[in-house]
Amino acid sequence: MNTAAELSIKLRDIVVDKITNDRLALPAMPAVASKCLELLRNENMKQRDLAREVERDPVVVAQLLKLANSAAFGTSSCQTVMQALGRMGTKQIKTLFVQMATREIFKSRSPDITAAFLRIWEHSVAVALLARDVAGLVGGIDHDMAYQAGLLHDIGKPVLAIMLLELERAQSGNNNRRTFMSPAVWLEAVNAEHRAVSTALTRKWNMPAEVQQSVEVCGDYDPVNRLSIGNVVRFCNSLAKVAGVYAGSVDADEANALVMVGRSLIGLETDVSERLLANLQTRVQEVLG
Repeated sequence: MNTAAELSIKLRDIVVDKITNDRLALPAMPAVASKCLELLRNENMKQRDLAREVERDPVVVAQLLKLANSAAFGTSSCQTVMQALGRMGTKQIKTLFVQMATREIFKSRSPDITAAFLRIWEHSVAVALLARDVAGLVGGIDHDMAYQAGLLHDIGKPVLAIMLLELERAQSGNNNRRTFMSPAVWLEAVNAEHRAVSTALTRKWNMPAEVQQSVEVCGDYDPVNRLSIGNVVRFCNSLAKVAGVYAGSVDADEANALVMVGRSLIGLETDVSERLLANLQTRVQEVLG
């Protein structure tokens, strides 16, 4: 049986080669989300045009109305797409489309893979929620950018997981025998080597420069730019691990140490972890719907 270290080396070589030679097959953003984000980048965008694009997809309509009618936006009910768009700000609408597009990457026709992806998606949502909270606490950080960066920081994991399954099928002769790796080894290898793919995908999707940079560097703290979104995401990633919202094994001592370092760098109070983690699981499930 292959070890996670051996699989990581294979994955690293494959990914580096494909990125270097521009042969990494990255998923495209879903059409409706891509078109809506393109419209939102246009300063002369008309809300009617955006509403018309949203209405092409009933799922997008349902998600938009659900968010617009949530407690965060008041008690009066929105019945139409135009009403929902009018209630929400441009940044929040952009974040909704990014979230919907990202979630599609975490789906698979295989129930077992979907279950594994769900755990990664839960972690991504938890980091996004925490990053938005921290941005609000410290000030000077765009809340929606922090949320998007948290949401996308692990986006390469499902893409890399599919690559790993293709590698597995090639080595097993494309038959229906049992897999040659355990789920734990599979997940550990994906966790170890996803950063390059995550970065490449945010670039392909034309995410804001701040989000791209944050996803690329959030594996380590930046001691110079203390209030960077990358530092916020790194801190919140460790905080989510401490809370048990993570797919894979967690070194509790390491995670707690990284929380302490991040809290110091960002300038947060010592009791912030407890306050940030209150009701986190419930909030994640609300996003998951």
